[in-house]
Amino acid sequence: MNNINLANEILMKIPDGLTQLEEAYYVYIRTCQIFSYDTRYNDSPYILAEAIKYNYQRIGNIKNINIVCSVWAKIYMDLLSGIGIKASLINRNGHSWVESYVDDMIIYSDPTYGVYTDFSRAKHNDSIHHFYPVTAEKTDKLPLFDSNAKFDIEELNRRIGYQVKEEEFFSSMEEKISEISGLKAKVDYILENANLIGTDNFADWEYLRNILRVLLPTNYQQIIYAYLTKVNDDYTFDNKFLMTVIEDDNYYYYLFDKDIDLLSKEEVLENANLGYGIKTLYKPIGLDYPLKFETPKASLHYFLNIKGFKNKNKEKCYNKIR
Repeated sequence: MNNINLANEILMKIPDGLTQLEEAYYVYIRTCQIFSYDTRYNDSPYILAEAIKYNYQRIGNIKNINIVCSVWAKIYMDLLSGIGIKASLINRNGHSWVESYVDDMIIYSDPTYGVYTDFSRAKHNDSIHHFYPVTAEKTDKLPLFDSNAKFDIEELNRRIGYQVKEEEFFSSMEEKISEISGLKAKVDYILENANLIGTDNFADWEYLRNILRVLLPTNYQQIIYAYLTKVNDDYTFDNKFLMTVIEDDNYYYYLFDKDIDLLSKEEVLENANLGYGIKTLYKPIGLDYPLKFETPKASLHYFLNIKGFKNKNKEKCYNKIR
């Protein structure tokens, strides 16, 4: 990756005539579209130990586009500095975001927070949820929305040319979905017509979960999401995503890995036995016995995640299991 070109790709293409707030929003959207969340970071003792290395990544020495919250925050601050906007990196409860100071407002910017992150939303032209003005009041959680600020997200979208397409998509799908009988048939139709980007499995996964939640609100208990996670030799994790659709006592398993494949129960178990452990309870998705793991690393993931250990206990458990 050419880091100079990356910065220029963002900063040199900022439209003319924008306010500082609009420029900050444009840069926010572009970073969300370019970068992806590094799912190897999730729950891995190795990555937790290696995370300090991320702290040295700035716009000038990015190693790849798969990053975590603290890396994005530093990159975003570097880019804002390049257009004369002051910003601060906020660390709280193991999570990082940026607060910038523009047009007499404090703007909270946080693309990696939530179950459908702005990293994913921006890639699918959905509404942005974590760029907004906040008060100066200090809290133990996320900053508080400033209802007195003059802030219009729809106007921001118009000014920078960001087209939100989710309402158009939902309105076009709802009538067609109502004409289809059977949950699996509805899910198949949604998957066939979803706006998948194909280059970011995690973004597509979050996007599809949101679509199914909105279009099939009464079927949420019949659609179960899980991770198929493989522990590598360096203790990083490779994550695939598994969705189980339950209809008339039948279980349909959809594996998200670049493409979406419909698997049999035997194929799901084959994935698990090859080192992929299902990060959920097995009974709700129709597996009637505990999964067997061939490697200690797969067992490690089972204990650290399914058993619900807290972060402070992970390294202790890891050393014990290893």
